[in-house]
Amino acid sequence: MIWLAAGILLLAFLLVFLELMVPSFGLLAVAAVGAFITAAVLAFLESTVAGFIFVGVIVVGVPLVLYFGVRLFQVSPLGRRMILRGPEETMSGGAAALEQEAPEVGMRGVTHTMLRPVGVALFGGRRMDVTTEGRILDAGVPVVIIKVEGARIVVRETDEPDEASGAGNGESNP
Repeated sequence: MIWLAAGILLLAFLLVFLELMVPSFGLLAVAAVGAFITAAVLAFLESTVAGFIFVGVIVVGVPLVLYFGVRLFQVSPLGRRMILRGPEETMSGGAAALEQEAPEVGMRGVTHTMLRPVGVALFGGRRMDVTTEGRILDAGVPVVIIKVEGARIVVRETDEPDEASGAGNGESNP
């Protein structure tokens, strides 16, 4: 009977692994719990020591199967389609391209939309979400970056238009 319990225990671990790999909406997990309980009961019927050994194997084995199953799922074809990739994996150039395009204090541009006080401005033809110091600015107004705090870019109106962004002729590039 101990061999039957061991076989059911292995089946339960297989069901836990398959639950991670196959979208079964919890049906395989319920079957795995049933198999774990059955294996433990059969082991306890054989002897108390065997029952506690099986319970220990379950307590240690389930987290291990879950850990390695999740690690394998991430590289499986289904997992690669379901898990979002970060910008360094999707952009050409990776993190180096992100660093080159970082806004800097003193960059000049032109508002693309009305800033109330948040909107979009063009800096060298590149659109950036910006905020003002609290003032409302119309579209087409020349601005300069005065502060960069993480993803927050603070701009101020300037009298000197940036020729590269199209502020000089009143046009704004989309």
